[in-house]
Amino acid sequence: MALVFLPDGHGVLEIYNWTLCWYETFNYIVQDNSISIIGDRRYDDNVQTKQLEEAPSQIRYDGKIFIAKGMDASGKQIAILEFEQPPAPAYFHEKRFGRVIFDVSQYQNPSFDEWRK
Repeated sequence: MALVFLPDGHGVLEIYNWTLCWYETFNYIVQDNSISIIGDRRYDDNVQTKQLEEAPSQIRYDGKIFIAKGMDASGKQIAILEFEQPPAPAYFHEKRFGRVIFDVSQYQNPSFDEWRK
């Protein structure tokens, strides 16, 4: 799972289980220590037809966010972005995400084509 916040107020939630399962786009606004996230579209790969299927996103979150220190699975200390409640409770109950800062200027939405091989 990857949660990507782009500087223009758009974002992407990528869900993986060995391969890309689906991804969802959303819009967000940050004010002080709070964030409002409203889902836009969900994109699924129909493995039988190899067509991209599109539906409304179910992501909704309006609440506090916290940045803290935590541990990854190997015990290494990392920064954590924590929500008061899971931002996508229909899909998962995770509310803590490892925080990685990197240059997203070349970010592109994921492609199912690379996983179909």
